[in-house]
Amino acid sequence: MQYRTQEGDRLDQICTWFYGLSRQHVENVLSVNPGLSYYGPRLPSGLLIELPEFDSKAHDHPSPIRLWD
Repeated sequence: MQYRTQEGDRLDQICTWFYGLSRQHVENVLSVNPGLSYYGPRLPSGLLIELPEFDSKAHDHPSPIRLWD
């Protein structure tokens, strides 16, 4: 899937919209979009970003830690 950036977009924000919270998604999107990190935290509008599909089971979060039962 591809996404065209809008003014003020941030990669972490885009990844959260499409994939949910996970730092690994940002790293994976950067790996399939060489040079994307050059733009810094705020991306320019009109930039086309490739958003790969991920196997959801491969990125499942472990069970949360329960401090109290």
